[in-house]
Amino acid sequence: RLAHEVVSAIQREHPGVVVWAARADSLRAGSPFSLLGQALRVAAGIRQNEPAIRRRAHLQSFVSAHVAPSARARVTTFLGEIAGAPFDAATIPELRAARSDPALMTEQLRAAFCELLAGVCSGSPLVLVLEDLHWGDLPSVRILDGALGDLERAPWMILAFGRPDVHEVFPRLWFERTLQEVRLKPLARK
Repeated sequence: RLAHEVVSAIQREHPGVVVWAARADSLRAGSPFSLLGQALRVAAGIRQNEPAIRRRAHLQSFVSAHVAPSARARVTTFLGEIAGAPFDAATIPELRAARSDPALMTEQLRAAFCELLAGVCSGSPLVLVLEDLHWGDLPSVRILDGALGDLERAPWMILAFGRPDVHEVFPRLWFERTLQEVRLKPLARK
């Protein structure tokens, strides 16, 4: 409810703001990229039950609207890993190399997400709403942390909601970033 009210107020006051949203799920808690993947799928219009070829087509179209032509194929390829629309590594040497090197994959995923985010933010401010962050996943949180650092001057923000145990799940959550935390007291019976 709180997320809905805040987003509604933002959109009333600033109608051009783009909103991406994702909600973590207790059944998928900790599953790599479950949170960020959901945000990308919703933003790109990808339906989970679609055939892989359709998911990739939606992602390609979405990336093409925001990323320079010279980077589109690479950004789409690596975002496909996050969004559940993977490409065939046999035909893409960069992807094949990254799949065999976790550090390289992490860097490629972060770079691809940052390039997409920069492209979106060049046209409109963006609010990324994350609900139930306490059930989120570390790979999503790390990529978002990298994006907060890389794109600190871009017009975007994360609006995250979580239970107090979010700090147990993610100690030092976005500690090095400009973070404003609002802790709500328990509701009174009335």
